[in-house]
Amino acid sequence: MNIEIANRLVELRKKSGLSQEELADKLGLSRQAVSKWERAEASPDTDNLICLANLYHVSLDDLLRTDVPIDEIVREQKERSQEQEERRRDHVSIGKDGIHVSSEDGDEVHISKDGIHIDDNKGNHVHIGEKETEELIQKKKHQGIVLGIISSIVGLLALIAYLLIGFLINTPWTYGNSNSGWAIGWIVFLLVPVIPSIFEAISKRRVSHFALPPFVAAIYLFVGMYFGIWHPTWVVFLSIPVFYMIVKPIEEVFDKKDKETGKKVDDDDDEDDDD
Repeated sequence: MNIEIANRLVELRKKSGLSQEELADKLGLSRQAVSKWERAEASPDTDNLICLANLYHVSLDDLLRTDVPIDEIVREQKERSQEQEERRRDHVSIGKDGIHVSSEDGDEVHISKDGIHIDDNKGNHVHIGEKETEELIQKKKHQGIVLGIISSIVGLLALIAYLLIGFLINTPWTYGNSNSGWAIGWIVFLLVPVIPSIFEAISKRRVSHFALPPFVAAIYLFVGMYFGIWHPTWVVFLSIPVFYMIVKPIEEVFDKKDKETGKKVDDDDDEDDDD
């Protein structure tokens, strides 16, 4: 597409009072696709040209009219194809307008004040607008504060529990010379990361966030130290890899279903909303 037609698309869109994102939503495309048209880096296909003409209440002739000679259009098209070929190589740009990453496979990631925009070579689009990004930051911040408070409270309760166990349980420890309270009570500190992980697993809908390793270690040490049954109690550690082998694939299946239905996926890395 030559620059004259690209400028006309910009003019018609603005005259219609639409932003690039609003136009993209109407056409079922990504904002990047519209942006490429208006920068003359790509051309709308026939279906999109018809939609644009109807949307702007103009004919296809008016939409595509140009006084540029054919040979110049062909030359520009060749130059643009060469530029696009070079642009397909892995490229990272960091500047005032944000961070832009493009891969040789056609995947693109754009992070700027307008939000986060992701396009892959399979036609999948993810868009998180400026407002959504701010909400995401605030949500993660609140979750971090809540988990921090819970961790502090659990740590304090663990200390109190340890002192109470030490002072109140004075029965001799069968497998040691000291009282069982002080000798074994310290195991409660292994549960400090376990309790907050339960809240985190529920809030983020991620069973894998449950702190299973320290929980299993606490069980193993208690049974071994109090009852002297170290073998075959060690078998409980096998539950750790089995747990993650089962849970991780199940979470990935649900994540895929959420993305296909347009639901947000709540995770540490991102919360994605399809365009």
